[in-house]
Parts: sequence; C-alpha cells; structure tokens
Amino acid sequence: MYADDTTLNVAGDNEEELEERTNLGLLQLDKFFKDHCLRLNPTKCEAIKFSAGIREDEETEFTVDGHVLQETSNSKFLGLTIDQRLSWKSHVDGILKKLNSGLYSLRETAPKESFSTVLYVFWGAEFESGGPVGFMGAAGGRVSGDLRVWKECEVVDELEKYKLKILGLSETKKKVRGEMAVDKGYSLLYSGVEMNSRAKEGVGIIFSGEYFKRIVSWNAVNSRIISANLDLEEKVSLIQIYAPTDDSAELERETFYLALQETVDKARQYAEHLIIMGDWNARVGNDITIGHGCLGKHGAESVLNGSGKRMLQFCIDNDLLVGNSFYKN
Repeated sequence: MYADDTTLNVAGDNEEELEERTNLGLLQLDKFFKDHCLRLNPTKCEAIKFSAGIREDEETEFTVDGHVLQETSNSKFLGLTIDQRLSWKSHVDGILKKLNSGLYSLRETAPKESFSTVLYVFWGAEFESGGPVGFMGAAGGRVSGDLRVWKECEVVDELEKYKLKILGLSETKKKVRGEMAVDKGYSLLYSGVEMNSRAKEGVGIIFSGEYFKRIVSWNAVNSRIISANLDLEEKVSLIQIYAPTDDSAELERETFYLALQETVDKARQYAEHLIIMGDWNARVGNDITIGHGCLGKHGAESVLNGSGKRMLQFCIDNDLLVGNSFYKN
C-alpha cells in the first residue's frame, strides 16, 4: 500500500535552512508511513521551491530513503498549476490547451447536432431534460453519459507525441458502452457501468484512424473488460482490463476472472496473437521460479500479493507472459 497525495510545506530563511528543514520533515514522514505499513515512492515525488528571487546557482538536495527527489519548476495541486514564482502563467497555458481541444470538438459537432448537444460536448453538462444528452459521433456510434471530450483530446496529444497508434485506458469512469470520434482521426471504444449507476471503473481503447479501420469486431464485456479483434498482417486480439483490487470482495474478483477467461477463450478462436492490457491491480514480485516461464527477470519489486498470485496462475493457465517483466523499465 502506498501513501498517496501527500504534501509537505516547509519554509526557511535561506537555501541551507530550507534544505535542512525539508529533509527532516521527509525523514519524519517516511518513518510515519513505514510505521503504518505505507510506503513513499520517491520516483513519484517532486520538490518545488517558491521564492521571489530564485537563483539558479543555489542548489538544494531533498532526499527520501537515500533517493534524491526531482526538483520541478511547476506542479499541479488540487487542480491548480503553480510555478516557482506563484504566477498564473502555467495554469492559464493549461486552460488554453483544454479550450483549444474543446473548440475542435465544437467545430466537428456543430454542423450536424442540436445546440444543446453542442453545449454538452463542450461542457460535459446535464440539462433540465432529465439527464445527459447523447450524440452520434463521426465513427457512427451513439455516445451517452459524461463525455468530457477534452480529456480524450489530451490523451491523443500524448499519443502523437510518443507516436503510438493504440492505447488502452483503465478507470475511465465513462458510463455505458459505445464508440466515438475523439480528435485528429482517433477513435475510442469504451465500456462502463450502466447510466443509472455511480460513475466508477470503466475501460476503453483508443485507435488511430488506420488501425480503427482494421477492427473486425469488438465487445464491451462489462465495466472492467473490453476486447477488439483486428485484421493486421496477422490476426490480433486486444483485451483491455481494470481488475478488482486485493481489498475487493471475493465474489467480485471471481466474477472478473471468470469473465476474463471467457473473453480469452473467444479471442483465441479468432486470433493468432493475444494481448491483455490494462491495470491488473496486482503485485507479482520478481521470483522467476514461481512463474513457470511467464515471469521475466526484470520484475520491479519483490512483493507478491494475493492478486499477483491469481494473475500469475491465470497467465500460466493461458500460456501468457507478463510482458513488462521481460525488459528493463
């Protein structure tokens, strides 16, 4: 279990005092978390110094358990992007980026949809008609629920940045199931809870235009599993998942794995290659002797929990490999 969303605020009259006080505070926090079976992950921690007169030659070093924290010039806190000068520039730039994505959605939607639908696409709002409205996306599928199109547009920006053509999404919290055009030729397949349920879970797969055209069939299994069959150079099946955590009820975990096994069996009837993506919510450790060949030597940590054991057994039963354990990451 990890300590999440922890913030430490420290003040000092000079760099030396600030460094000393901060490292003392980090030491106390680290001890507190360890005493309560929690763990700070230094690789996901950042340090930011606020001052009206920051000098580049004044270096400080903040450490947690021997790991030096990365210093950053701006950070996001409670939805607000703040920088070292406490100016609004970084926050305003982020808002403008979101507005540009929203404007793109308006341009695509406005010529063929009602005014209420156009507003909903931009704001993700619910109107007095009794609930969320829907619209027919460019890909031909009906979309309902909380669209928040700009979020998907931001994902597309990252896809283009890293030159990715397919991306699986977990915990989307997008309700019902369907397909929708997103941005720049990309399309999203998604599966979630029913409309009258509280928004939770949810999975999806985003495809570039060229790969979206190669989809032979797809299936929104439930709010934790979605699959797609593609006709590429060889036949490929993709399954995107969001598994229950170790703390979930046994019935919920059993139901998930039964549905996943059924999905895998159907995929194998079509595909030469099967890829399961997503969040297994499992810790499989790095002991290759218990993996029977499915676990590589580059496991990230030594901890193996109940969900990890269940995942490894599933991989063994279905002749699957834990992909990210076979290379350094």
